[in-house]
Amino acid sequence: MTRTILPVLMGLLALTACARDHEHSNALGPASPTLESIVAQNTEALGGKAALDAVDNMVKHSRIVEDGESVTAVFATDREGRMRVDILAARQRVFAESFDGQNGHQWRPDEGQTPASVQGTVALRHTSQLPNHIFRLKDLETNGHRLRRVDGETIDGRMYSILQLTLSDGFETFLWFDHDSGYVTRVRNERALHVDVDSNERFIETRISDFRSAGSLVHPHRVEEVDMATGEVLVEIELERLATNALLPADYFSDLKLAPISPLP
Repeated sequence: MTRTILPVLMGLLALTACARDHEHSNALGPASPTLESIVAQNTEALGGKAALDAVDNMVKHSRIVEDGESVTAVFATDREGRMRVDILAARQRVFAESFDGQNGHQWRPDEGQTPASVQGTVALRHTSQLPNHIFRLKDLETNGHRLRRVDGETIDGRMYSILQLTLSDGFETFLWFDHDSGYVTRVRNERALHVDVDSNERFIETRISDFRSAGSLVHPHRVEEVDMATGEVLVEIELERLATNALLPADYFSDLKLAPISPLP
């Protein structure tokens, strides 16, 4: 997505705020929190710079509920911007996809490994860069993206800053930063939920919660994907295990024939 969605999204936010009795603050005034202070608070809330920088890769074992069905996902990201997710049903791997830093890949039991579509590859690249996996707010500009504070909002008495994140390829997403906790707890953007299954884009809000210690880090243990137009919960994700600095095979992100690495004992 290269077009600017800020005017459309801000209009939608205003309607949402009226419906929920939210209040927008005069967030762009001189008393507004600085982006630097927001990034610093987020870094400390998630464990501190030293602990975050010590993580070279992250493997998450999660339960996903979608369309009434529950599956297991083993999701890996690393500091080179690579990602891989393996989906298991009844302990059998039924699907996998990855981005190896240049190309996207898919795997199915009956087809083996095939290249991801162009649109699918873009979506996989975006996933590895968004700040709710291995990368955080402090990493975004270093990775070539642009982050700026565009507004503020008070929800249920809590103050949020709204941050606009523009990835290096022009994709835009909006982050809600909770000043009480120091966490990013909402992410909104326009995209297809599964681009290779249904390419229709919609406004999706990712609700991030249940932040808990995981080793030296603090990491969210619950994520919901919600259709903003209908309020329908599209996907629910519960984190069960998290491992950092796992010993991954050299071709782990490019060779989906390799079995998934799981942080389960």
